[in-house]
Amino acid sequence: MYCDLGSDSVVHISEEVTDASKTVPQVMWWSYLLNVFLGIIMLIVMLFCIGPLDGVLDSDSPYLLLFNNTGSQQLSLALNIILFLLIYVGNITALTTCGREMWAFARDKGLPASRWVGKM
Repeated sequence: MYCDLGSDSVVHISEEVTDASKTVPQVMWWSYLLNVFLGIIMLIVMLFCIGPLDGVLDSDSPYLLLFNNTGSQQLSLALNIILFLLIYVGNITALTTCGREMWAFARDKGLPASRWVGKM
């Protein structure tokens, strides 16, 4: 889901982008290409490092198991911190998009209490 947020989020804030007819498609394209490339690399690394499949299927948190397979507690902790930071940044993008959409709907009087929401 987070891989597609870059391409999607820029559309929702396109009214605020300079030269949107050129910039928005470029951002969508490069975001998609970069995310596909990095996603394939991540998938290959995960498939080689995941260990026995039975342990992963029985685990409540497969990522934690994957990171623990590195053999280093410090590296596992660092990888978990990186993962959580990426999820946090992805959530900021999603919340910005939701806020922008809510403001646009309120501006067009499409929500209950549009006058109040449109002023935020």
